[in-house]
Amino acid sequence: MYGEIVVSDDGHAGGRDAFALAEVLRGPDTTVVFAHELVAHQTAAALHALAAARGTDLLIVGSRHHGPWRFGDHARAAMRDAPCQVAVTPHGYAERERTGIHSIGIGHTDTPAGRQVLDVARELAWELGAEVHAARVVWPSNWQTLESGSGWRAVAAARRMAEIPGVHGVAIEGDVERALARFALTVDLLVVGAHHHGAVRRFMRGDVAASLTAHAACPLLVV
Repeated sequence: MYGEIVVSDDGHAGGRDAFALAEVLRGPDTTVVFAHELVAHQTAAALHALAAARGTDLLIVGSRHHGPWRFGDHARAAMRDAPCQVAVTPHGYAERERTGIHSIGIGHTDTPAGRQVLDVARELAWELGAEVHAARVVWPSNWQTLESGSGWRAVAAARRMAEIPGVHGVAIEGDVERALARFALTVDLLVVGAHHHGAVRRFMRGDVAASLTAHAACPLLVV
């Protein structure tokens, strides 16, 4: 579990949403720090400097932030080159009825970065008593057989996902951003990597994670 969580508190809805997630993720020995008490301006650079100086494990921001940024810009800036993990809460998260995190989803890629995301999700799941659900998104392809119900890429990906122990894996055909946004409707927390390297080049720029800050229905954790 996290030793220290820094909450970006703007005094408005975004800060309340961020604190609500901190309450869900904190353990008995977790220290929760409100950034407004330590930095005058809630800029990404100031938050990163604070997190780096304190050795913070997790920075939480709201997707709606009251300040000079447009919608989503603050969350995206906070993710970029962050010194720690960053979580982004959906708008209105503080007003939701919460019973904890029971399902953790990951956007899975079979790369070193993807395996790091899987390790983080597994550790959190163990701490929170949650299940891990992994989604591998592939481009549509020709059906392998009439009985397969999906393209050969999805069939091969599903076979590999089934080999991951302790994970409920699924292969999804289509656009990565749209597929993961739909996947986020089925889990309590979605974990993705900030940078993905390898054959699936559409993950590489980190734009998938940035897009999900505005479209994911559940909190987003960026490793």
